[in-house]
Amino acid sequence: MDQDPEVEFEKSTMYSIIQRIANTIRLTVHLPDVDPDTLTKYRITQLKKYTNATSESGDQVPTTEELASPSPAMLPLLLNSDVNQSDQSTSEDSSLTDSERTLMGDDPDESRDDLMPSEGHIQDLDLDTNMTLSTTSTTSGKLGVPSICLTSTPSRHYDDEDEQDKMERALRTTLFKHFKVLDANFNANITIDRPQLMIEIDKRTTTAYLMKHLEPYVRVPSCNFCICTYDLHETELKLTNTMENLTDGEVITVKLKRVLQEGEYQMKVYRHQEDKDPQFLHEHIISKGQSIGDIKTEIVDELNRRFSTELPVERCRLREKSWKKAGKIHLDSQIIGREVIVFNPWEVFLQTIDRPEIKTDENQTVLSTRRYQPDSDVLDKIEEIVIEDITLANIKAEISKISGIPVEFVDTILIRETSFTVTSEILSDLHRQAWNTEPPDYLIDGKLVVYW
Repeated sequence: MDQDPEVEFEKSTMYSIIQRIANTIRLTVHLPDVDPDTLTKYRITQLKKYTNATSESGDQVPTTEELASPSPAMLPLLLNSDVNQSDQSTSEDSSLTDSERTLMGDDPDESRDDLMPSEGHIQDLDLDTNMTLSTTSTTSGKLGVPSICLTSTPSRHYDDEDEQDKMERALRTTLFKHFKVLDANFNANITIDRPQLMIEIDKRTTTAYLMKHLEPYVRVPSCNFCICTYDLHETELKLTNTMENLTDGEVITVKLKRVLQEGEYQMKVYRHQEDKDPQFLHEHIISKGQSIGDIKTEIVDELNRRFSTELPVERCRLREKSWKKAGKIHLDSQIIGREVIVFNPWEVFLQTIDRPEIKTDENQTVLSTRRYQPDSDVLDKIEEIVIEDITLANIKAEISKISGIPVEFVDTILIRETSFTVTSEILSDLHRQAWNTEPPDYLIDGKLVVYW
C-alpha cells in the first residue's frame, strides 16, 4: 500500500482509511419548501442549475420552472446523478494508488469518462467557476440523468461580497472532504414538498462544505440557506464548524434565509405562554420603516397558513423578549427604526390576548395582576391592567375596577416577574416582603407583577 514500508502508522494510508471509516456518519437532512411564494417572501433568486435540453426525438424536457421544487420524481434522478459519483470519488485521497483505491471499493480499470474534469473533485475547483446541471433526454424521450458541466462565468450566487468571502474562507479550512447522498426518504408526516435526504459525510468536514454540496438539492445558493439542529432551539451551525458534535443517525434541517440588505433585520418570533417555556415559531425579515402592525399581520398570516389555524390579528401582540421573560409591548402604529430600535437578530414574543389591546399609548404601562387567596394559600389566574401614572393609589384603583372590591380593602405587593410556574417561590415572597409599598417611578411592561 505505502511505498515506504518504514512509514509511521499514523502517517500511513491504512491509518487514513481507518480514520475515514471511523469518522463517517449518516445524517438525515430535512429540506425546505422552495415554492415560488416562499422564494418571493425571502426574496431569493433560485439557483439555475438546470438548462433546457432537447432529445434526439425533439421532445422538450421540463423547464427550470417545472423543476422549481425537488419533487419525489426528480430526487431519484439527482441521487443517481454524477453529483454523487463525483462526490464518491471525492471521498478518496488524490494521492491513493490504484491498489489503494481498490481497497476503498473502486475498480481501478473502471471508466471515468462520466465524471467531470479533475476526476470529479468538486472541492478542488475554482470557487469562481459555476457548476451547471443540465438534463439530457434518452432516445425514448424520457428524462435522463442530470449531468454536470463547467462554465467560466463568474459566480453570481451571492448578493453580498462578505457572505461570499465567509463561504470561501470556510471552504478553504475544510481538510476532510467526503459527501455522498445515499437515499431520499419521504416521511409520512412531511408534505411532498418537504423531502428529506439520507447522506453520508465525514464529521470532520465543515458546515460550509456540506452546504455547498446540498445546493443541487435545495435549489438555491448556499448563502440563502443555513444548517440547523433539529430540535426546539434550531441552533444554526456556523460555516467553519465541523460535524463533530453530531452523532450517526442524527437529523439536521435546512432553513431558508437570505443575505440581509441595508435597513433589513432578522426577527425571531417565539410563542409566549405563562406556564411554559418560550416556543420558537417563525423567522421573519423586517425592514426599516415598517410598522409593527404590518409586521404582526405578516407573521400571523404566515402562521395561519403553516399551521392551518384562524388566529385573528387583533387578538395578538408583539412584545420584547428578554430570555424567557416578556417585556415591552409594541403598538401597531410604531415604526421600525423610529419608535422601535432593533438589532440582528431581534427576538420577540407573539402573545395571544382574549380581548382587544388595552395599551393604546406609548406612555401607558401594562401590569400583570394576580389575586392571592390567603385562606387557601393559592393564586388566581393572571389579569392585566393598564396604568398611565404609576402610583400605588392608581394601581389599587384599577384593581378595584376589575374585581369590584372597594379600594380601601385592596392590599398590593409588587414582585419582580420570574416564572409563573414556580408557585412556591412566589408564595414565599408574599409572606416575606412588605405590602402596600409605592412602586418605582419607572416601570416597563411585564417588569413587575402586582399581587393583591
